[in-house]
Amino acid sequence: MRVCGERMLGRTFTGERHKATRQLLSRCLGRRRARELLLRLPRAPLRERPLAGDLVVFDHAHDVNGNRKADDRRSDVGLVLEVRGPQVFFVYLSGRRARRGILHLRLRSRRWSHGLARPLNSFVRVKRPDDPSQTRYLAGQLLAGFHPPRW
Repeated sequence: MRVCGERMLGRTFTGERHKATRQLLSRCLGRRRARELLLRLPRAPLRERPLAGDLVVFDHAHDVNGNRKADDRRSDVGLVLEVRGPQVFFVYLSGRRARRGILHLRLRSRRWSHGLARPLNSFVRVKRPDDPSQTRYLAGQLLAGFHPPRW
């Protein structure tokens, strides 16, 4: 799974956001499994500890229903590449391009580590001028949980 996810880095996907996400997952998991996962995801139980190959699921990352509020549960997914202690490395779509993201399971609201000059959490939600002041943007803040690619 890690090799597949890394091959997707930098690749551009076309179509609407949900179609581009399905394309990304289809290339790694297969078309049928990716479609089934995305259909079941809104009701699927999530776990707190990831394994490589899991889906990382985010709440409120995109305005799916178009009401301009951060109220969309399970609105974005990524593919976990690697887990190193509390750090989770994943592939996700930023715009239409596959990017490598990082998520820290313990320091979920901090962007940078003090003294090490490296990011702890990637931005998953795009900042918009009409966002309320308490809107969250970091991967750790928007994390809903992890879902295995098979069940």
